[in-house]
Amino acid sequence: MNILISVLGWFSGLPSYVLVGIVFLILGLAFRAGISTSIRSALLVGGGVLSITTIAQMLVNFVSPMANQLIEHSGFIKNDVLDVGIAPVFSACVSLPFFAFLYPIGLAVNCILLKLKWTKTINVDFLDLFAILLPFIPVWIYTHNAVLVLVLSVVYYAFCLKVADWTANYYQEYFELEGVSITHPHDAVPRLICIGLNWVFDRIPGLNKIDITIGDIQKKLGLFGDPAFLSFAIGTLLGLFAHMDVASALGIGVAMATAGFLFPKAVGIVMEGLRPISEKMRTVMQKHFHIEDANIGMDSAILAGYPEVISIGAVCLPIVMFCYFLLPAVRVIPSGEALLLVNTVGFVLPLMGSKGKKGNAFRTILAVVILIVLTMHGSTYMAHIITDFCKSSGIEVAEGTLVTSSVLGHPLVVFFEMLAKLFVS
Repeated sequence: MNILISVLGWFSGLPSYVLVGIVFLILGLAFRAGISTSIRSALLVGGGVLSITTIAQMLVNFVSPMANQLIEHSGFIKNDVLDVGIAPVFSACVSLPFFAFLYPIGLAVNCILLKLKWTKTINVDFLDLFAILLPFIPVWIYTHNAVLVLVLSVVYYAFCLKVADWTANYYQEYFELEGVSITHPHDAVPRLICIGLNWVFDRIPGLNKIDITIGDIQKKLGLFGDPAFLSFAIGTLLGLFAHMDVASALGIGVAMATAGFLFPKAVGIVMEGLRPISEKMRTVMQKHFHIEDANIGMDSAILAGYPEVISIGAVCLPIVMFCYFLLPAVRVIPSGEALLLVNTVGFVLPLMGSKGKKGNAFRTILAVVILIVLTMHGSTYMAHIITDFCKSSGIEVAEGTLVTSSVLGHPLVVFFEMLAKLFVS
């Protein structure tokens, strides 16, 4: 058992781009793509993920100081709960006695569900598999029942794979990601919420007539509607509003435009590596499992850097900032991680719009703000339990300080916290 835990700990400690490369190498060999093809695909996918990670980190490095200065110069800060991001939460999860079992269980469950034809997605987003545990952290805190938590996590994982299948066509058509589905567990429920919101938007008179896409704006405005130029302009203006000097503000604008230029190329590298493996995978799946159109499940982060996503994320940022500090029930001071909205915009954008025309920018902004506002209130509500969870896991929290995390402000986490509290009390 100690050896298993050590091996799993070593794998979970690998950088995402190394781990995903190893997974694709194993997949290539398992599906008989050939040694040279498997190695090349592994290097391309790993290199593409590294490129995506590097671009995303560049955005964080530029956006975080600007967001912090926007907070400092807002003049009406009353918030007293610090968003510490995902890293402390992940560290606290790793310390749980059953954490090491998540990965082999997750792999086995995916294989069983493929055999049963419950799903047609092979999940390679292995690094984020721990997220199936997040909704049930309150259940662990209140009951300390490891078996119950693992069973609930398995059921939730099966649900996430099904959502990946249901929504795959949206992302394949809009972003031209052939053979890809989005399996990140944290986004499964929000994607269904967004589909519901889009249904509501379709039935609101007036709002259902607003049909704005970045493509439409570009056609009408030329250069001034180009997603990269919009990202540059919005980033520069936000920097100036944050009282940054002109050079720094221009730097933010250039960084956002650069991300828009580079990101599709990075995703293209991933797709080049994925293509030969996915073709072999489909052949084997059709032969042995009789599954048509099998997909490879990946993290929603691969959607985050498209030019239109960055532009809409930049528009959402000041709106979300105002919500953090104007909504009376919200006490959270957001981290730069919480304010990097492109991940959310990436999975929302293809879901928004009338039938046959997705990518409605106006609806996307509305839906993203609604999702983030829900998370703000959830993060505030969960602050006490997250603080205690971090402390119990050996993470130092200053006396009298409350911490939270947007990943545990998820509506499903709040629901299970209320449910666990109800049953225990």
